Amino acid sequence: MDRRFLRCLLGVLVLLGTAATSQLMGQIPNRIVSQSQPTGSFQTLHDKVKQKIEYLDNLILARESDFHSYRARITVEVCRKFVTFAQWDHAHPESLATTIGKWRPVYSDRKNLARELPWNELNDCLKILAAAQKELESSPRILKLSHAGDLENATMVDGNYKIFDRPCFPFGIFRAPLDLPQSFGKISFVYIQPKDLNRQRPAINSGQKSWFRSELNKVSTAGKKAYLFLGDESPAWATSEAIQKGRSMHVPYNIDHPIATRWWQSLIDGFGAEFSRHPAALDLVMLANEPHWFSTNTPWGHIELSEITLARFHDWLRSRHGTIEQLNACWGTSHHQFGEVRFELPFEERQQESGLWYDWCRFNMDRGSGFFQMLDTEVKRFNPGSLNHVKTPSQLFLDTQHDHGIDWYQMAQKLGALGVDSTMTSNQGTFELEKTVCQNRYSIEWVQSVATIDLLKSIGPNKPMIDLEWHGISSIHWRNAKLTSEYVRSGLWLNYLAGLSVHQSWYWSREVDGAPSKLNQEEFYGSLLTQPIALNSYLRTMAELNQHAEQVVRVVKRRPIVGLLYCEDAAIQDKHYLANFSEVYQALKFTGLPLRMIPVRQVAEEPTVCLDGIQVLVIPPTQSIGRQLFKSIDEKLQQVPRIIHVGDKKFQMNVYGNRLPESKTTKRADSIPFSAAENGFKRIVNALSHELERNGSVLAAEPTWGLLQYSTGSKTNRIKVLINVSLKPIRVLVSGTAYTIDPMETKIIKE
Repeated sequence: MDRRFLRCLLGVLVLLGTAATSQLMGQIPNRIVSQSQPTGSFQTLHDKVKQKIEYLDNLILARESDFHSYRARITVEVCRKFVTFAQWDHAHPESLATTIGKWRPVYSDRKNLARELPWNELNDCLKILAAAQKELESSPRILKLSHAGDLENATMVDGNYKIFDRPCFPFGIFRAPLDLPQSFGKISFVYIQPKDLNRQRPAINSGQKSWFRSELNKVSTAGKKAYLFLGDESPAWATSEAIQKGRSMHVPYNIDHPIATRWWQSLIDGFGAEFSRHPAALDLVMLANEPHWFSTNTPWGHIELSEITLARFHDWLRSRHGTIEQLNACWGTSHHQFGEVRFELPFEERQQESGLWYDWCRFNMDRGSGFFQMLDTEVKRFNPGSLNHVKTPSQLFLDTQHDHGIDWYQMAQKLGALGVDSTMTSNQGTFELEKTVCQNRYSIEWVQSVATIDLLKSIGPNKPMIDLEWHGISSIHWRNAKLTSEYVRSGLWLNYLAGLSVHQSWYWSREVDGAPSKLNQEEFYGSLLTQPIALNSYLRTMAELNQHAEQVVRVVKRRPIVGLLYCEDAAIQDKHYLANFSEVYQALKFTGLPLRMIPVRQVAEEPTVCLDGIQVLVIPPTQSIGRQLFKSIDEKLQQVPRIIHVGDKKFQMNVYGNRLPESKTTKRADSIPFSAAENGFKRIVNALSHELERNGSVLAAEPTWGLLQYSTGSKTNRIKVLINVSLKPIRVLVSGTAYTIDPMETKIIKE
């Protein structure tokens, strides 16, 4: 099985000395100046960039290979690509304007943006080339590359890939060509979906298998590795209402229909063996892409209830309640039999928080988990060691309308790997929908992405955390055409310090000749391939993260001191729960104390595991919880030395609105009022003053709103990482030295 484990993407780097953080990253100015009035000859500028590339290339060749020359090589490779990109952009202004205009907020300015883009690209290349030259000429030759990072020698150990016992963070760019330089990443994918199925037997024929092998051969020839992407498009011939009713945007068929299971069995039977025995294949399979089954009207749409799904729901209700009398008692209804329970989707607002609402949402999550479990079982028939995961959008976790059908706890418990599709934004971006909270509070909207990774890693700390569509650069609804290097760097550090193991960024937006890709043209504007500064920072930061991989992994594996209780029952039944939970979470993150999210179901099932080392448990405002679950955790939480209740909602009722008795947990807990933002942070800091004083060695500075701080906690080869996500500079004192950290800046302090 070792031959299919990941090799490190950038190589394992040995830190033999020290250097200032600014030298390490070769930072460029925070603001990129747009050349709104291009002057002079474009060809002259084009030639100047090519000459600068040649000069830096010769400078690299004359220097002994080390970390700094490797980083300079990245800059040269980025600029070589943009020489081609800018030339196409300059030669095709009308076509470029049409593509840019597909992003609605900039449609009216598309011609000006198209005219400016090639000039901006080349001028930005000159900036990063000059910075790389200065770095290379001034930096000492003390940081050495240990080897090239052979993926054939990589193995998975406790949630991270390692080469010769050193952690590494493999990465790539989604849909990137295979012939890119190795510094652009070595992760690719092969794609199969129900659309590939034939109506007649065999469902997958020999010609299709030959095509699949050829795709894997291309990956192997390029020196890369591929994961298996299970897509979602249905066969064109599958048009019957029975299979389509119940579809969602990313799962366009009814997962409860028996034919859906047969589709996947046939598909995986046809391709599974071909994939599992190919030398280019990773032991990594993405079971589903952004699945969801909303039951209310949302921007994602909602599912339509089918008779097949309704019959399954009736069986589920019978199993849960036992008798129709018990269901009526819980719901306040007068049904004579379970089959009388009928309703339409989407739910109306008046139905939410009712007994029907809770039971349906809980059933919806159970059926989704069952679907993933079926896929996991089918894949493991061919490769029992496959690391299977589901790529779930991070914005779903803290979505106050908790009707998406995703059970984070079951996925993290039952699948071999953790999956996420995370979104992180800059407050300087252009937003198609409503502005995010970060524009009023943070320079980086970090909460959704980091919180989702925190939750999953808390449940499965020794499982790999995989994001194969990282939207830290752009997404469907936001762009920033002038991303700063600081933002890109901080975004990546935030995700890996939370526990990310492997990722691909969204997305490779150009054809070989530089033309915008025919896929996702509406997302071309503001992508990585229109921004040399962002692409350069992205690739260099991954080199930096791999250099510090040992320390980063130690940060992730720190023994948690504070626990934050997460109650999914409350998330379903209280529209305010997740917003309040998020506020408490943010405040706790800014204390700098190692934190673990603790689902109440994990307390009931694995109390020794999830409560181990927890000095204080923080319970956010939590009103609703299942009666039996409440009784179970009330006993088990007594082993925690200290409990803090935030707010007035303290396990007041069960999920059907009936009062609960006062708990032992509530009786002995310290209580503090609930507040949002900085006021809530101050109250949390005061409440945790003892823990902060006792564990001050893990902190780099005094707890400060907007400053995320991490420490390896190791006596040797130790680093402290400070990331300012606030809107203002933060001045801190670390071991007697004062530092000013600007918004979006990441400061690495080596001890």
